[in-house]
Amino acid sequence: MPAWLHREQGILFQEDFEDGSAEGFFLEGAAYIEREGGTKVMSLSGTKKRAVANVYIHSWTDYVADVQFKVNAGILKFFFRVGHGAGTYLLHIEPTGLELLKNIGQDIFNLGRWQGEVPLNRWHALEVALQGTDIKIYLDGDMKCHYVDEELPVRTGGLSFAAEEGSQALIDDIVVTGINIVQEAKWVKTGGPSGGLGYDIRIHPQDKDIMFVTDNPSGVNKSYDGGKTWVAKNKGITARAGSSEDGIPIFCLTIDRNNPDIVWVGTQYMRGIFKSTDGGETWVKRDRGVSEWDEITLRGFDVAPGNSDIVLTAAEIDTGKRGWMGLQVVTGKIYRSENGGENWHEANRGLENADKNITAIAVHPTNLNIAYAATFHDGIFKTIDGGESWMAINNGLFSLDVRSLAIDPKNTDTVYAGLGEGAGIFKTTNGGELWEGVNYGIQVECPSYLQRVGQVRPGVSLVKPARLSGVDYYSLPWTNIRSIVIDPTNTKTVYAADSYLGVYVSVDGGASWHPVNDGLSTRAVATLSISADGKVLYAATSGEGVFKLELW
Repeated sequence: MPAWLHREQGILFQEDFEDGSAEGFFLEGAAYIEREGGTKVMSLSGTKKRAVANVYIHSWTDYVADVQFKVNAGILKFFFRVGHGAGTYLLHIEPTGLELLKNIGQDIFNLGRWQGEVPLNRWHALEVALQGTDIKIYLDGDMKCHYVDEELPVRTGGLSFAAEEGSQALIDDIVVTGINIVQEAKWVKTGGPSGGLGYDIRIHPQDKDIMFVTDNPSGVNKSYDGGKTWVAKNKGITARAGSSEDGIPIFCLTIDRNNPDIVWVGTQYMRGIFKSTDGGETWVKRDRGVSEWDEITLRGFDVAPGNSDIVLTAAEIDTGKRGWMGLQVVTGKIYRSENGGENWHEANRGLENADKNITAIAVHPTNLNIAYAATFHDGIFKTIDGGESWMAINNGLFSLDVRSLAIDPKNTDTVYAGLGEGAGIFKTTNGGELWEGVNYGIQVECPSYLQRVGQVRPGVSLVKPARLSGVDYYSLPWTNIRSIVIDPTNTKTVYAADSYLGVYVSVDGGASWHPVNDGLSTRAVATLSISADGKVLYAATSGEGVFKLELW
């Protein structure tokens, strides 16, 4: 692991309440410390309203929680792996047995039940052992429940106790041992626009203090001091939007890999490709050959290695129709220029049946003829002739909703794809011939009616746990990997952004992932960018601006 991230093995949490406090707990309702015999314990008394005691530590992964408890009336609820909106496991402790549940969003799933006597008014020893997807529950030294959760497992989080109205319980001698991922470096807010529609962040490849953030409606924003201060750089950009027509609807930005003085930006909901040749100080419109007008959104650019005249751009085209839930019906299109943007022509052979917009485009770092395009609904396409024709390469993908792409600059047949629909991250090591899920540690989520069995480990059982309650459709936000970046100095280190749950890091080429969100005041991360020396990572968030993480 990098120096700023490490594992700690040992006692993660311990509390016996003997000092009269519940340090580390957040108490709600009638939760307090009282004396029981010759010792002090925590009492949860739900006589009038729910009593809760929470330990909010999101970084716990695999751990063993030991606790002494006594239920005097009703049911004691023990929650474990309580994460940041990512679901939790729940153990109902009843006089007639134990019931293991999983709560994700508004959905509750029954994972198993042990029938047996748990006498009231008597102290019991409970142990919950968590190892990956394996859950073991012991009562008074005997294992009562064993469940392996292969379908949307909850990966990290702390613990919580609750007594509902009509219940009363005592808790004592809590000891949690195991592995804790400690993030030494913290995210720091740098400012910048708050983040509207379209939110790219890019770092100058030769000077990491120079960076750009795009935003609709503020346009292009540039920093010369690593994000401490920002200035608008929209001279020459003629596109305007909004009711007062003072918004600048820039949706995407790309710095030319060959010449960082050349920068490209594209607009949203109107035709507008603009090019800068002075490092983003001024702009000239360059969209001759683009046939659409207000129905087009430019979603990204990429430039051929060694030839700045060859540029590809991905476009979303609104058909004017509305589909399910009133959402836009859109098509995708790729434009290609061979003279630095003076003229553009469509390069769509093979994409004719792609009925959803193109979300990302990535050109091979050394071979200008190879590129990949991601789509919302039709998966991933590849070209081997510079974009003139495309072929689908979806073997192994569990979802065709692809939001982001990243090519390993040193092992160029290795490509990472960030998916929507709760499918997580997929990887190919043979140029797209086969994709495999690399989601260990990723909190993979989607609505219950679309739970994708086997997304972490293909081929698991198709038998899903019973959903006890919840709604039929969007019961929680979908896992949506909107951005992936690879450390250019060590390509085994990969960062991924989920627009719901924040940032993950892998230090083993995607084999395992760890959340790195300490310091982020929001988890709604739209885009990541890493400096050429691998020392600084930036995250553009939706609503709270740009954050910076000093890696070393």
